[in-house]
Amino acid sequence: MKHKRADLIMAYAVEAQTSETPWDIFEESLNPLCSWHPCIKEPVWGGPCNYRLKPKTPVIDWNKVNYDIVPVRAENTQHVYYHEPNIGSRGLTLVTGKQIAWTGGDCPLPEGVVVECVFRDYFETTILEATELKWTHDGAQDDIIWVEVVGLGEGYSWGEVPGTLGTECWHGVSGEPCPDCIKEYHEDELVMALKATIAELRKELDEANGVIR
Repeated sequence: MKHKRADLIMAYAVEAQTSETPWDIFEESLNPLCSWHPCIKEPVWGGPCNYRLKPKTPVIDWNKVNYDIVPVRAENTQHVYYHEPNIGSRGLTLVTGKQIAWTGGDCPLPEGVVVECVFRDYFETTILEATELKWTHDGAQDDIIWVEVVGLGEGYSWGEVPGTLGTECWHGVSGEPCPDCIKEYHEDELVMALKATIAELRKELDEANGVIR
């Protein structure tokens, strides 16, 4: 007769082959009346606590994101990227609230991403999961003409892409965007940069003319 927690112990052993903290995939509860909490240390399989695998949250498929159309933001940076990451990143998210003109084609987003869109002959917006929409154009009233990402469907997460990005551009050096990322700047960021440049030029001109403000 096998151990009553044999399946959990086996899952723990498998996770331990690749992780120093295999308990991260478990939740524990003191008794059936208590709530479940993340397990923070090695389970005591013969103890009084109950254990279970953490419920799995579906993660969006980043391989199905059209990076040429849908901008992506990475954690710890204000940069927005319009090309596929070649070293990956933790904490990638799609930029929300940015209207994107759509001229037809394959769905640019994976299952689990919710969008707001406007159809050719409709005046009101519609909010649906991206994979539930018709993205091709055939001259019909329901052709999508613009779209913006709203967020994720219930139960979905952005997941995690292997590798780290920090504040580096995917194709450039730290802190400096490469030519492929010129489009990354939002209008407000560009305006701020222009204002700072104008202020600096004005200061230099004042100094040259002996003007004190």
